[in-house]
Amino acid sequence: MKKLTILSLIIIFIVIIILTSMIIFPDNESKNINKWIKTTPSETELDPELLFKMDKDIKNNKFANIHSVLIVRKGKLVFETYANGYTKTKQQYTASVSKSVGSILVGIAMDKNFIPDLKEGLLKKPLGEIYPRYKKLIASDNAKNSLTFHHVLSMSSGIQWDEHSFPYSDSRNYWNQAQGSKDPIKFLLGRQITSKPGSTFYYNGALSLMMSELITQGTGEPADKLGDKYLFAPLGISDYRWNSLSNGLTDMAGGLYLLPRDMAKIGLLYLNNGKWNGKQIVSSEWVEISTKAHMVNKNSPDYGYQWWCGDFYFDSKKVKTFLASGHGGQRIHIFPDLDMVVVITQQVFNNPMGQMNPIILLSNYILPSAFPKNKKFIHSNPTKDKLKKYIGRYKFEKDVFDCYIKDGNLVLDDSQNPPLRLIFKGGARFTGLYNKLLRVECVFESDKEGKITGMTSSFGFRKNYTPKIEKEG
Repeated sequence: MKKLTILSLIIIFIVIIILTSMIIFPDNESKNINKWIKTTPSETELDPELLFKMDKDIKNNKFANIHSVLIVRKGKLVFETYANGYTKTKQQYTASVSKSVGSILVGIAMDKNFIPDLKEGLLKKPLGEIYPRYKKLIASDNAKNSLTFHHVLSMSSGIQWDEHSFPYSDSRNYWNQAQGSKDPIKFLLGRQITSKPGSTFYYNGALSLMMSELITQGTGEPADKLGDKYLFAPLGISDYRWNSLSNGLTDMAGGLYLLPRDMAKIGLLYLNNGKWNGKQIVSSEWVEISTKAHMVNKNSPDYGYQWWCGDFYFDSKKVKTFLASGHGGQRIHIFPDLDMVVVITQQVFNNPMGQMNPIILLSNYILPSAFPKNKKFIHSNPTKDKLKKYIGRYKFEKDVFDCYIKDGNLVLDDSQNPPLRLIFKGGARFTGLYNKLLRVECVFESDKEGKITGMTSSFGFRKNYTPKIEKEG
């Protein structure tokens, strides 16, 4: 009897150990994320000092109205902070992040054969063929007969649209008019085409509603029902809200509310090429085609199929990224080469510098934390005589910059913004903090004779060459 008791205790002890190990050490990456077991930045080769400084600066309100910052590296949640009354249990208005999630649902709907798939030429089909309700309206204008679903997804329809001249609350804003109409898609398709489809990118929220309409046609239900069953449920996302318009259409332009941790799950799904917990949630083919550039934009990210993408510049480096981006500063950044997802939420409407917060956080803290620390470069500032060759006037498009020397440093001044003091980094490289927050890298270019011909400045998604138009001094 005593032996049996001891044996039973041993068995119970072993079972407890096994169950405990299953909780603490999940058997795969996705379960780890579902349980959100956190690890330290250093365990995933991130610099904890930089991230600690970022957290401190956020808590000290160095940046306008940040709500949350989360970092997932190598499948693990390594950093998470909240501010300004937000917590991990408070839903975030994601704005146009909804568009990117809507794009995922289009991929799922094709995989499930609810709508024509890529093999059936969905992207090249005329809109009149895939939207029978609007066939007559489209056919009434010859210019619209060439419109395809590719133009819808890449926001290159050429339909006359103005979503930027007035706030979204203003009745003159086209998006405001569209969502307030009885039929937003009819409102959209009733407008004139002012540029050749496929030639020009122009942001248009009503085009995103056409994804919602197509899914509803194919399933017979609002698009959020498809999302609930085939996207949110498999990812363990239950605490969310997706608003609908007055006509019952799921608002894929900007109606989705998510927890920041669940935004990170969306990012991790796409980082893993559409797989979650060993299951293909959306085809890798759709992940690839939706996140590659279909429309090239100057001085901003390129555009895929309702996803943004491009090279991100920081500290004389660049990394590839694709992202979901929402009005007010909501971001889901995916960095495939770094095996990293970054979520940033905030609320900085009508605040241009606040809109730069994600770029500043990525440039100054997050991305540098993923690279080994360089040895401290000891140098002496160039003498005034050596700096003289950089003095002069530079022009980029309509902006003119004067470059002069002040207190032993170069200064760039366009008279419209705070002057940018440049710190020497070696060679012809300089760096400066715009408005004491945004790091800008500048490299001066010269001809064979060593005369300065211009400079290349880079930050975020921008890399601009600015020619010199006046000689030094």
